[in-house]
Amino acid sequence: MMELNVNKTINHLFRGSSWLLVSQIIPTIIKYSKFKHHFIININESGLQEKYDTLFSNLGYADYEYWGALSSANKYVTQNKVNFFAKLRSRYRAYLSAKKMNNIIIHSEMNNSIFYFLHTSESAWCCWGNTSQIKHTKWYHFFYKDFWYKLFLDRCKMIITLTDLDKKAFEDAYGYSKIILSSYSYIYDFKALKPREKYSGNRVLIGNNACYLEEYLDIAMKLAHLQGLDLTFMCSYGVNHESIYYQNWRKNIEEVLGHKNKISFWTNNLSLADYNKEMSSYDVYICPVKRQTGLGALTTAISLGIKCYCIGVNYDYFKKKELNIFSCLDLSDITEASLLNFDKDMRQNNILLSSEKCSCHQSVEEWENIYSNLLKNLS
Repeated sequence: MMELNVNKTINHLFRGSSWLLVSQIIPTIIKYSKFKHHFIININESGLQEKYDTLFSNLGYADYEYWGALSSANKYVTQNKVNFFAKLRSRYRAYLSAKKMNNIIIHSEMNNSIFYFLHTSESAWCCWGNTSQIKHTKWYHFFYKDFWYKLFLDRCKMIITLTDLDKKAFEDAYGYSKIILSSYSYIYDFKALKPREKYSGNRVLIGNNACYLEEYLDIAMKLAHLQGLDLTFMCSYGVNHESIYYQNWRKNIEEVLGHKNKISFWTNNLSLADYNKEMSSYDVYICPVKRQTGLGALTTAISLGIKCYCIGVNYDYFKKKELNIFSCLDLSDITEASLLNFDKDMRQNNILLSSEKCSCHQSVEEWENIYSNLLKNLS
């Protein structure tokens, strides 16, 4: 892989398990950006490295590396006998220092992984949601998380949010003026999405990943009065499928819904083409998570003409784009017909508007300004 010119390179750190999203963002950056980019993919799952190698090979791009259990970063930590406490505070600090890699855009939700970057004052963070972590009600959370989150955020050169509500959460909590609102600029091949001619089935998809099994169970309880549905729960990543916790959760879902409905679990990681094909077979998509998550899955569903229910940040995000979506709050006493029926004109409006409202071209210039400003901060 080619040597980095650290003074002119934008470094991106992505969570590799979010394959479908990341595999669309990276080609857009390479295609549309005038800057030089280095990609760091954090993977700890078998099979993903081969997928990313193929992606970069097809793009003719070699400026990337991996983090994770078998990565060069982890080998550096092991070979240099970095002690346990150093790993706990900043797992890859020594590696980053050795590479002189400070100008990083960290693409992640708000969780403990951002603590790895407390040492760098030249980073930017693109928030993937979970801003409920900003403030806690218990006094000991100040020492456990709040202090460290604020230290990280204070040291970031800029913070990018994808939704208005996440931006407001940071402004209200900390009074920051460095929050930038921008959608992801990623190539979304709307021509490859082929809406069905008829929507008269009973297939319902609940997503978007198994990080939200409690929310899945809650929505299952809301739908327990319905019958005759073909329900699928998206669990392709976010949980160990062999764990007792997951197995017990599956049993609970089947007990709540299985006696009146058909239940299945989507556990396979699919290619983008197969993912779009599978998504197109559903009539309703439900995302019952209040935080920002699964914007790509919802965009796909809306573009395919699927009736979508969501809540919280996601609901606010798509409503502001003037798309026809529905609230999960209305599901408690809904009938089968009301759940499945979707006005033809509203459906067609979503299909037409989604390519306009969710196009990558709107945000390409915004991200070029983000890259430019980050590099200016380094000069």
